[in-house]
Amino acid sequence: MKMIMITLAVFVVGGAVAVINEGHAEAAVTSKKIKKAKNTKKAKAAKKAKAAKKAKVAKKAKAAKKAKTSKKAKTSKKVSKTAPKTTKQIVNDYAQSQYGWGKTQQSYLNKVISYESGWNLNAGNGPYRGLFQTTGVRDMSALGQAKHGLKYIKSRYGTPQGAWKHIQRTGWY
Repeated sequence: MKMIMITLAVFVVGGAVAVINEGHAEAAVTSKKIKKAKNTKKAKAAKKAKAAKKAKVAKKAKAAKKAKTSKKAKTSKKVSKTAPKTTKQIVNDYAQSQYGWGKTQQSYLNKVISYESGWNLNAGNGPYRGLFQTTGVRDMSALGQAKHGLKYIKSRYGTPQGAWKHIQRTGWY
């Protein structure tokens, strides 16, 4: 009986078993399998890392969208709540819309009203009442007084500038 001696080397690499039989080509094939197993493991790890990164980016995008939506909702609430107009704004808007009096005439109008009433809707001096210190004002709201007072200025002086010049000459209008 002949005895044949075979040397085997067994390696475990990355979960794959490599058997190298001395003198055979099997070792080369097994080596390729080991490399492939290593590459597959790396690929799986890379794929897993990529998926985790993608999920993290998606989570950030969702949070940003939610914050933006929340901010829009808050902004639209702010926009819908407009502050009420001041007496001065009401008078100037009416002067512009009804008589075409722009900033120059409005500055003279401001001087007239500041002189007569100090922009106090309830100012009174004898029979004279309101912003323009006139008589016969039925509506004491800012708009009612603007209608009455601006009509008076237009009919008597032509413009707020004319009314102011008269006040400077005489002390009244």
